[in-house]
Amino acid sequence: MFGLKKQLIKSFIKLNVIENKPNFLKIHINKLQDIAPEYRVYEKQIIEAIKLLKGIENVQVDFNNSVVSISYDGEKVKPQTIFYWLQAILDVGLDNFELIEQYVEKDMDKVKTYLWPILESKVQQYNRYKG
Repeated sequence: MFGLKKQLIKSFIKLNVIENKPNFLKIHINKLQDIAPEYRVYEKQIIEAIKLLKGIENVQVDFNNSVVSISYDGEKVKPQTIFYWLQAILDVGLDNFELIEQYVEKDMDKVKTYLWPILESKVQQYNRYKG
């Protein structure tokens, strides 16, 4: 049942590349602007997760325009890999939605302690892929 729920949520949170220049990627994330201000404080953790991917130099989140801008080293990572990594982060979040929902306001450290090893394990395959 949760697989269906995950697919439904993913259909609302679409990622679309809107700018792809050398060493710079801009991605529109549908519904990003709908994140309540009290949850935007977790932006730092999301940026840290994105930066687990080798070659990511800077990440800026613009909630008002639902855009994430990413500067990267094109010698270390390709735009397609960044896009797939963002999808993987989203999948990990959705796979652990109940845990996040239960502890996000009470104990963010618990959420990070649980999710970080999962993300670190997953990022290894993306860090090996250069194409």
